[in-house]
Amino acid sequence: MTVPNQRLARRVRVVGALALVVFFGSSTGESGAYASNDDSGIGISVPVVDSSAATEPQSTVALPFGSSATNAPVVITLSGLKPFSFIEIFVNSTPVLLASGHADAAGSFTVSVALPAGLEGGSHTISATGMKADGTAFNSTIARFSITAGGLLAQPEATSIPSATSKAPPARSNTSPTTVVSEVALTTPAAVADALGEDPFDLGGVFYLSGLVASAAPVIGPEGGNVTLAFTVKNATSGPLSADLRYWLENAAGMGVAQSDDISVIELEAGQTKTLSVTLPDVGQWGILNAQMTFTPPDTVRGTVLTPVTRDTLIILPPYFVMLVVGSLGALFFAARYVLAWQRARRQNAPAFSASKVPVEVTA
Repeated sequence: MTVPNQRLARRVRVVGALALVVFFGSSTGESGAYASNDDSGIGISVPVVDSSAATEPQSTVALPFGSSATNAPVVITLSGLKPFSFIEIFVNSTPVLLASGHADAAGSFTVSVALPAGLEGGSHTISATGMKADGTAFNSTIARFSITAGGLLAQPEATSIPSATSKAPPARSNTSPTTVVSEVALTTPAAVADALGEDPFDLGGVFYLSGLVASAAPVIGPEGGNVTLAFTVKNATSGPLSADLRYWLENAAGMGVAQSDDISVIELEAGQTKTLSVTLPDVGQWGILNAQMTFTPPDTVRGTVLTPVTRDTLIILPPYFVMLVVGSLGALFFAARYVLAWQRARRQNAPAFSASKVPVEVTA
């Protein structure tokens, strides 16, 4: 390889290295996830995201409150089960088998049974055992009720709101103290129907949940712009209820990019519908993001045991800053190649001079 070609090869390697440094530097800076500075100026920690937490099966239990507990009809529906897996349902305190069977091909199980005679007065629960959709076993309480001194079915009081446990977002480096969940109450049936969508998620007949809607406002700078997440929920009961919300973003590798400050508690009046939104700023230069929201209802509402629900959606956020930097470096690279080629051609085409051809003037 000639000396000019060796120099060109070295320049190509240097430009390529600079492009990689700029790309990864802009993608894992403060606006990205899990990047932090130490005394040496560079420090990147990669967390281990626990993916073992499986979504709990959803359940609906219809009890005829106010009627006699003896042989009272109960309709039980379970979903999110492993297809064709075996299910058992018990009434407690002293466990008594109410029903058993197999889930269908979609992982659902529905059965109508009667409460056994002879249940004592006081508090009771209905529990289900089986397999989740991922094949792991579960044993969950799906309903609570009480029997009065007169032998009638009665509703237990709603319990306090638990923390979100269905899917905890990974640790993150970008949690803005300014993120605030905004609430907009919808008052017209048309607005409610439009916000919930054609097929809202039915959470035990207590809440109706829309899908998660995301909108992005990208910028050319390295911070990457903002993402706004919106979600609509309806309280389908005749009494006020509270619930928890948590929003977060992950990149394509499953690493946390940003999330709301903490769990936000929302209050819903009887029959009320609200759209709740949050803006997560400076989400970095990741290109593709997975936005998620966990809705955590009360443990139990009127005898129906409720479990947290996670909704998600995909966001495409063009990494304009990375594209600009790589494009600029590419333009510089081709300009350098052009200049080098022009200089080489100029040297090759320059006339050669020899001493024998130089005229010598001789004077007498």
